[in-house]
Amino acid sequence: MSTINITAADLCQLATDSGCNVQEMKAWFKITDGEKRKAIYVAKSKRVVTKVHFSGFVPEECEVIQQLSKEEAKELKLGAVRGEINTKDLRGEGEEIDDAIIEAFESNLALLRNEAEGFKLGKKKEEEVKEESKEEAAPEVTLEGLGDLNMFDDQE
Repeated sequence: MSTINITAADLCQLATDSGCNVQEMKAWFKITDGEKRKAIYVAKSKRVVTKVHFSGFVPEECEVIQQLSKEEAKELKLGAVRGEINTKDLRGEGEEIDDAIIEAFESNLALLRNEAEGFKLGKKKEEEVKEESKEEAAPEVTLEGLGDLNMFDDQE
């Protein structure tokens, strides 16, 4: 196991300095930038940072971030999380690993702040749902070409 010196407060300060909003929750700090459905969650801890989740976007690939597929996230009940830093799994020397965590965090703060809209698991935009329902609608049925349907009315 490596020696990590970065705290959750350090990462939250980096986010605040870059103009992001930091909201304190029960067990996490939620970092957002507007209403783009993207967030970075930093686990609360008294000493060093233990976990960081990247939700609503696919984080940049790097040695400290474990990428998660949609299926893996669903299995772990992590919703729209597509990557995480789990410091207990990291190997390396103190400053080296600290620098890698900060670099990964800052590069993904940039992704959080970009203009692209994030995704939310299981939610579709109303326009997409309407378009899909139009495409899946059954073809219109007409009685044209069936002849005179009144011919059965006279029979008793």
